[in-house]
Amino acid sequence: MHPGHNRLLLTCIATAMKNVEYLGFTFSKRLIDVLQTLSVDEFLGMYHPLVDDLKSLVGANVVFRPMYPASSGAQRGGCG
Repeated sequence: MHPGHNRLLLTCIATAMKNVEYLGFTFSKRLIDVLQTLSVDEFLGMYHPLVDDLKSLVGANVVFRPMYPASSGAQRGGCG
């Protein structure tokens, strides 16, 4: 992943971290530093495939229950 030229809200990153934490993973400091430079669209373009990949790693029988579903963030103009 390459740094961008934007400034992503830390709440977007924190929400994503909380959601992947449910699957047993987290983001490194180095990844967070790069994610902060992305636009919302760039971030979501990375985030959704990442969640799909992590779900595959832990098994297809895992039910993913995000702490903050995508629709609630989108309605408030946040990430999602």
